[in-house]
Amino acid sequence: EKLLALVKKYGRNWAKINSFFPDRKNKSSCYQRFNTYLDPSINRGQWTEEEDWIIFLKGLNPDNKLYMTSRLLPGRQRQYLLQHMKDLNQHGYGRIENIFSEIIKGKSEEEIKDLKNIIFIICMKVDYV
Repeated sequence: EKLLALVKKYGRNWAKINSFFPDRKNKSSCYQRFNTYLDPSINRGQWTEEEDWIIFLKGLNPDNKLYMTSRLLPGRQRQYLLQHMKDLNQHGYGRIENIFSEIIKGKSEEEIKDLKNIIFIICMKVDYV
């Protein structure tokens, strides 16, 4: 594609690249198209169990912001992360939910609260990595 060739030639000089597309009214459209769809560093593969765990644990933190989670998943675009999070919330976390259910099975309310606090602390620490 023309846009990929121009990025290879001029780097991420979007003003220069946009000049090759005079029909585009939105000056940021080349930037958006490249960073959303064409960037070769985008990971479009299947979501791994490790990535699902990160999303699950970060989701337990009520102060979590999407950008904090996306920083932990290099190559995953925020819009794809958001869609995957919606899918997980809608269809369940599968194996992760089962493991978490097993961990808290038979625990008292106090033990579950302590476990959630530990997970919350872990989630907060991950933000600074």
